[in-house]
Amino acid sequence: MEHVEQVLSRRAKLRSKRRSRPVPDALVVKVCNKLQQALNAEEILENDFERKPWEVTLSDRDRAVHFLRFINVWYDLPHAVFFTATAYVDRFLMRIKVQKKFLPCLTASCFNIAAKVHHFDIDTSHLAKLTQSKFNVTDLERMSSIIQTKLDLKSKTALDITAWDLLGAILELCRLIAIQFNAKALLEMLSNPEPLFIKLQFLMCHSPCSGYRSSLLVLSLLQCEIEQFLTKQPNPSKSLSKEMFYLIVGLVEIKKLCQIDLEHSGDCITAVSETLNDYNKGAKSVYYQKRSWNLSSSTMAKSHYSRNFYSMLTAIIEE
Repeated sequence: MEHVEQVLSRRAKLRSKRRSRPVPDALVVKVCNKLQQALNAEEILENDFERKPWEVTLSDRDRAVHFLRFINVWYDLPHAVFFTATAYVDRFLMRIKVQKKFLPCLTASCFNIAAKVHHFDIDTSHLAKLTQSKFNVTDLERMSSIIQTKLDLKSKTALDITAWDLLGAILELCRLIAIQFNAKALLEMLSNPEPLFIKLQFLMCHSPCSGYRSSLLVLSLLQCEIEQFLTKQPNPSKSLSKEMFYLIVGLVEIKKLCQIDLEHSGDCITAVSETLNDYNKGAKSVYYQKRSWNLSSSTMAKSHYSRNFYSMLTAIIEE
C-alpha cells in the first residue's frame, strides 16, 4: 500500500505542477487507509459444509441467500443490508450446526438484525408472514437474540466489513487513479458502479464464489469486468490501452497487499466467470421464490378472473 501511495503522490505532484491545480492527494491517502482497515478487519470464512442429512447444506445456504436478496428488494433497502445479513448467515452457519427447519427463521432474523444495524425499522410480523414459514414473531425475536449472542454483536461498536465495503473502497481508489491520470474512458466505466454491486450480490448467492475471501472475490469480479470491457473494444486506441494499463497496475498492487495466492486467484476467477456467464445470459435461477398468496373469500368473489387465476390484458389504445 505504501508503494501505491508513493506512486500516486509522485504523479499527483507532477500533474499539479503542469496544471497548477490541486489534485486529491489527501483523498488518495484517506482511501488507502480505509482499504487497509477493511483488509485488516476482513474475516475469512470457509464454506465447508460437512453436515448430516437433516442439517443445512450448501444448497440450502444458497437458497437462503437468494431469499435475502428477494426481501431486500421487497423492502427497497440498500445493498449494505443484504451483504451484512449474508455475512451474519454465513458466520452463524460456520459456528453452529443448524437444522433445515430452522433456516427460514435464521435467515429472517439475520435480515432483521442487519436492517436495524443500518438504522432501518422493519415490521417483524410482516417479515414473518413474508417468509411463509411456520415461525411467528416471538420465534423471530428469540432467534435474533441467539444470533446476537453467538456472533457477539451486542458488544461491537463498528459495523462488520463485508464484500460491499471492499468493493466500494477499491472502486474509489480506481476512480482516484483515473482522475489523476485523466483517464476519461476509465472514469466513464466507473461512473455507474450499481451494476457491479448487483453482480456482487449474484455472486454471493452462489457458494462456489462466496466461499472465497471477500477481497479475492471483489478483485476477480473487477478483472472479469475489465476483460468484458476490453472485448467490446475490437480496436482500442493508444490512450485507452494506457488507461487500462494504469488500472491493471493499481489492481496488481492491491492484490499484493491482500496477499492473494495465485492458485486460489485462478480458481476464483474461473468460478466468477462461469457464474457471470449465466447471469449475462439471463439463465433462470434454480432458487426462485415460491410464494402463494391467500386471498379472502370476498376478494375471490369480486374478481371473476380469479377462478382460473388467469386474465387477458386489454389492448392499449394509443392516442
